Amino acid sequence: MVSSLVRIAAGLCTAVLAVVVMEACGLPADDCTVGSSRCAGDEVQVCTAHAGGFYGGGIDDIHHAHSSSPTWLGTSTCGFGLCVTSGSAPKKAFCALSARQSVACGTKDRACDGSTLLDCTDNFLVARTSCKTCNATGPKGCVGESGSECVKDADCAEALECDQTRVPASCGRRCSCANGGPCASCDIISQDTRGKAFTWICSSTRCVQKF
Repeated sequence: MVSSLVRIAAGLCTAVLAVVVMEACGLPADDCTVGSSRCAGDEVQVCTAHAGGFYGGGIDDIHHAHSSSPTWLGTSTCGFGLCVTSGSAPKKAFCALSARQSVACGTKDRACDGSTLLDCTDNFLVARTSCKTCNATGPKGCVGESGSECVKDADCAEALECDQTRVPASCGRRCSCANGGPCASCDIISQDTRGKAFTWICSSTRCVQKF
């Protein structure tokens, strides 16, 4: 009887400790609303439902899973200090390019900073693209960006050139980084924290995206 009470007390202590630790880290244990997201350090986590049912890909691979409470699942890592939580409800977290709000964004979701197209969320910059001409309110917000067709260098953004080795010729940028390696000098072309993450690498002296 005594040993059973000890085990029960130990279990309660463990549960209380888990809640205390989560709250100390700023991550309440009971705020998981399906569809909402949050920052867990530098990681975006999404509250995900776990429905029950039959799963599998074949006769010998079918199994049944019981439904369970939704849990927080990590979806992307933003980089130090770059995970931001919006003030809307339900709470939404996202990766930004800067830890500070952008004056150039203002209160708009899209803006131009000279010839650079900016995409913004809650005044934070989440994507930018180098253009020849930028029109944040037009149907074609960016003209002369990387990958757009061209005839001459003048058709492309200032940092780009018309690559005649491609068919059709398109705007691109040369690089001198190690072949196949990351190339920060290519970041001037574009950066985007939304969707599938990519980095710029140098491949045969050309900047290319690696997903």
